Amino acid sequence: MPGQARLLLVLVAAALVAVGVWTWLPPTEASQDAMKQSILRYDLASGIAWPADRYAQPTLPKATRDALRAAWRATLADVAEGDAVASQLAFDPVKDLLAERRRQPDRIVVARGGEVVLFDVRRRTLHGALIVRAAVTSWVEAGTWDTRRGDVVRVTRQEQAHVPIFEYTMRQEGGVWKVVDRAGPRGGPFFYDTTTGETTNAL
Repeated sequence: MPGQARLLLVLVAAALVAVGVWTWLPPTEASQDAMKQSILRYDLASGIAWPADRYAQPTLPKATRDALRAAWRATLADVAEGDAVASQLAFDPVKDLLAERRRQPDRIVVARGGEVVLFDVRRRTLHGALIVRAAVTSWVEAGTWDTRRGDVVRVTRQEQAHVPIFEYTMRQEGGVWKVVDRAGPRGGPFFYDTTTGETTNAL
């Protein structure tokens, strides 16, 4: 009996070590690249530009609004699930786009984009999810509609200098890494400075 007890203790200890190693085992480079892409698409999903065929119009018809919303929801479904989707659906990016045009009727957003400027894997959960830290910078290109030329002129780009850092919970579903939660990092740092490449706790 004592021998069996010792064997059991050894097996339990070995299992705990294995779990510990697995928890901190980093994902493959391909998996990390896939997670970066999902995070980027998730964070930029609500960044909608004014449709090119409607630049001269101060508003958008219902069919166009519906198409933009459908594309936004489809992107979220591709790269996120659960709370991560629910938190985004609490807002209406098309409504925000229209409100922005009403506030600044001469300013037309022609393009939006961004990139992941910070990414590192924090840990793996026992349920198979990965906790990663990331910062996504975004940019907006906007110009003014020229009636005579029938085109947008004086296009300029505005980029973020200080980017918020988040912790993302990622889970692989059907071979696709999806965002299931996004929260602020515990204890910081909370921002990434794109000009210096450094992290900081304050703007």
